[in-house]
Amino acid sequence: MTLTEPVIEAGEEINVLAAVPQVELKVYLSKWDKPTRVIAFIDTGAASSLINPVVLPEDQWEPYFKYFSIASNAILTTTIVTKHPMTIEFFPGLKYRTKLLGSDVQRNDLIIGFNIYRQLRDQLQIKANRIAFKKQFRPYSEILRLFQITNDEQIKEIEQNLIEHSCAESHKDFMKKGKHPLWKNEEFFYQAPFQEE
Repeated sequence: MTLTEPVIEAGEEINVLAAVPQVELKVYLSKWDKPTRVIAFIDTGAASSLINPVVLPEDQWEPYFKYFSIASNAILTTTIVTKHPMTIEFFPGLKYRTKLLGSDVQRNDLIIGFNIYRQLRDQLQIKANRIAFKKQFRPYSEILRLFQITNDEQIKEIEQNLIEHSCAESHKDFMKKGKHPLWKNEEFFYQAPFQEE
C-alpha cells in the first residue's frame, strides 16, 4: 500500500503543472469597430472555430445549420453563423479574418479550431505555456471566459446593488453610506518623517 501513495502524489503534481491553452485575444466585427476582448481556447482537435453567441450583438448572426460529431460520440449542432467575416487578432501583425459558427455549449468565449490553426501554422506557435509569433508571446490565461453574465436579471441585480451602496444624491447622503470611511481609518494614513531644523 505504501507504493501507491507516491504515485498519487506524482499524479497530483502533474495535474497542477498542466496549463490549459487559452489566451486573451481581440475580435473585430469590422475594420473600424472597437475590439471585443475574449478568452480563446486553442483546440486543434476541433474541426471548426466556434464563438459564444453572447459575445456578439444579435444583429450579427444569421441562421446556418452544421452538425459535428464530438469526442463523447454525441452530435453538436450549430444553428447560427456570423453574417460577415470577423477579424481575430492574435498579435499585432498576426490577424485572421473568417466567419465564425455560434455555439453556447463550450465553456469559453471563443474556440480556435484546426481550421484556423492550419492556415496560421507557419506563423502561430502553440507552446506548453503560451502562444508565440516571431518574438511576441501570450501566456495562457487562467480565466475561462470574460462573458459570464448573460442573464439580464443578474446584471440588473448587480446594478441595483451598486446604486444602493455607492451612489448618493448629496455629500451628506454619501457620508451616511459608509460606516468606516477611509479618511477615518488610521491604517491608511501616511506618516511622513518629520525633521526639525
